[in-house]
Amino acid sequence: MNNLLKYIVAILIVLNVAFSESLFAASPPLTKRLAGGPTVMFEKNPFVDYVNIYLLIDKTPFNNPLTIDYILEEIEIALQRQGAICQPLLNRIIPEKPFNAHEQAFLIVRFSADDFENNLPSILKTLLLLNKRHKYLIYDQNLVYQQMKNISKFLQPDSFFKRVKEAQVNHVPPVTLHPHMYLLISGRIDIFHILNTLHRFIASKAIKEDTFSSNNNDRLYWLFVFQRFLIDFLKNQINIQEQNCWRILAPIQIKEGKISLKADKISALDENRFFEQLRQQKAVFKDWYFKDYLKYFKWLNFDNDTKALLQLYSECYLKSDALFRLNLKPENKFVDEFFEMPNQYIEFK
Repeated sequence: MNNLLKYIVAILIVLNVAFSESLFAASPPLTKRLAGGPTVMFEKNPFVDYVNIYLLIDKTPFNNPLTIDYILEEIEIALQRQGAICQPLLNRIIPEKPFNAHEQAFLIVRFSADDFENNLPSILKTLLLLNKRHKYLIYDQNLVYQQMKNISKFLQPDSFFKRVKEAQVNHVPPVTLHPHMYLLISGRIDIFHILNTLHRFIASKAIKEDTFSSNNNDRLYWLFVFQRFLIDFLKNQINIQEQNCWRILAPIQIKEGKISLKADKISALDENRFFEQLRQQKAVFKDWYFKDYLKYFKWLNFDNDTKALLQLYSECYLKSDALFRLNLKPENKFVDEFFEMPNQYIEFK
């Protein structure tokens, strides 16, 4: 009877959140997947004087993600020349989020609504790199040696050009940037104007890609939950001084399907003892999930930037807003596996 009462209370809490001004109550952004181009999401607000553009680039399909960082820097500089305020998000300045600087690149761009509307074609060209003559491919037969010198900051032109030639011989498929770009445009916007402009720039022919996709969205959802739980657990294991300079400790490795603990930041913890203590936390996980995890998403209503980036994160890896749909069954096979053998889903690096 007590368990039934707890479950009813948990459902009432969820319903209260769902019908309040919480993240769950809001409709997901309008999403448009352009064939051969980026995925674009829209949130219209006619009562503000600005436009925020959130850009996520998925690095997981690329052979060398440093190339994406170079491209992102180019975009930032070009947009600033058009009057934008840009905020690149580096791994070290995004505390307690699932983002991983090796697998995702982020840029926040802010325009006044009038500047955005008046310069829309130029802004979209800059974002999509269409003002460049050459294609942005890691293995592109059209790339020439001279162009490679422009990115010698990250890559040696000789070795890169050699890799291009080897890729051609071995028939390695090209990886195109555009389908791995995810944009959320919010503020005072004309959605139809933006879409019409985008369609003028993006070819309608779809590009066949070997893209990363999760075969089990539910699994990735729970990894995201465990990442949050793990951070709360770690906070109780480290001293106050370390909490005052908190940074990311547990980013999710998308390809490996694991959470990666930064061992150098928690060197005081014994690995075996840590896993043993974590196994004992299964009993408190359910209560934490319905209480603390809900509070985390309610808090996102006061942090629009993080909410927007998480929406992009969810769309990129789960192809929906699934990260924001509370699962009412925190007792399942994957949860059992996590607490029985946490070392399968957590690694110390």
